[in-house]
Amino acid sequence: ARGLKIGFTLFLISEAFFFVGFFWAWFSSGIGNLSSGCLWPPRPIIPVYPWGAPLFNTAILLASGAAVTWAHRAVAIHDREEAMIPLGLCVLAGVVFLRFQFGECKAASFTIADSAYGSCFYMLTGLHGSHVLGGTLFLAAMLVRNYFCHF
Repeated sequence: ARGLKIGFTLFLISEAFFFVGFFWAWFSSGIGNLSSGCLWPPRPIIPVYPWGAPLFNTAILLASGAAVTWAHRAVAIHDREEAMIPLGLCVLAGVVFLRFQFGECKAASFTIADSAYGSCFYMLTGLHGSHVLGGTLFLAAMLVRNYFCHF
């Protein structure tokens, strides 16, 4: 059990550094361009409007975080029926988030090959989307297990 705990902790640290590395590259590329008088993002790129789908997705993730806390508390006190509602909401929120994330990437005016901006944007968006997909699948499995009284 101790080795599993250490292994999982190292996994979480490596994931955090993966995100830090790509954000570092993104910010470093932007600051380098701005300090030399260039534009960021580069001229042909039109950045994603932050007050549309990204803001909506942020609200979905925050609501999902509250729902998963609700589900955790219900599971902890063995209230199976109470846990079904927030688990279902979390799975629904994950699916909606991924749908909007896919639409956002599909509608973007740039590709992964368009500059450091495009590369970092799609790597960070894809990495985050894969984490949400993994979390949604785990929560869906928990929903099914809860339905069949495995807790």
